[in-house]
Amino acid sequence: MLIIDDRENEKVKQKLLMRMGDFSKSPDGRAKIKRLKSADYVIGQWGVEINDLYRSILGIGRTRTILDQLRDLEENFDKPFLVVYNTKLKPYVHGRPTAQKMAIEMTKMQKVINQFKLTFYQRFPNIMYMELPSMDSFCDWLV
Repeated sequence: MLIIDDRENEKVKQKLLMRMGDFSKSPDGRAKIKRLKSADYVIGQWGVEINDLYRSILGIGRTRTILDQLRDLEENFDKPFLVVYNTKLKPYVHGRPTAQKMAIEMTKMQKVINQFKLTFYQRFPNIMYMELPSMDSFCDWLV
């Protein structure tokens, strides 16, 4: 049974429910939606957290940092996963965006992500890290 956090992306939730069946509508369904305390998706003792890595590292638009989320994941699941998909960096610059300003901001963003990845397994040795190219690939992996 795949349990999906009710706060997750609507498109992903609908794709998964269509492919696996909605347990709330049929006992043959293999997916259900409910509020999860930690993780975005749960399959048995697998806890899966997905992230827009750059925004999560900096805490942009988040109530908790990615470090807090990963600590919870590591404490609550035998098989924790951090899955990142479809990472498209969208730099923001103040004022008029020039090619030079955009390149500088993009370099800073990439540096933040690379630094996080370099120290990831030192900080979280029990969490498996995966990158997938798209939302569809993520759904395929979960199914």
